[in-house]
Amino acid sequence: QGYCKATGGSLSVSKIDGMGSMDNYYYLSIMGEVGHSVRAVLQGNDGYTMDWTNYGSIWTDKIHKPGHGGRPADAIDHLQLQDMTTGETSFVQFPCKEDHQSKRPSQ
Repeated sequence: QGYCKATGGSLSVSKIDGMGSMDNYYYLSIMGEVGHSVRAVLQGNDGYTMDWTNYGSIWTDKIHKPGHGGRPADAIDHLQLQDMTTGETSFVQFPCKEDHQSKRPSQ
């Protein structure tokens, strides 16, 4: 359904829509540097929130699509990704719109 990667950044995210009985959900596959702690925080403009932390990559739990699970159909989800080792931060929005404000601290 979508793939976003901030220019010059090491963090990337793919959005996968559920099918069949899972059609009301989507999932995110988040990739970072191998061995680095990665954190993802999802916040919808409707107050829907979820967060995950793992090393190197994250496969999220099911996320209710807008219009399902009590969410309004016009809800927009904002995702903040952070490499907890380097401090690099990226922001992504679903429906997919990358804001290109990835920040990688200077070494």
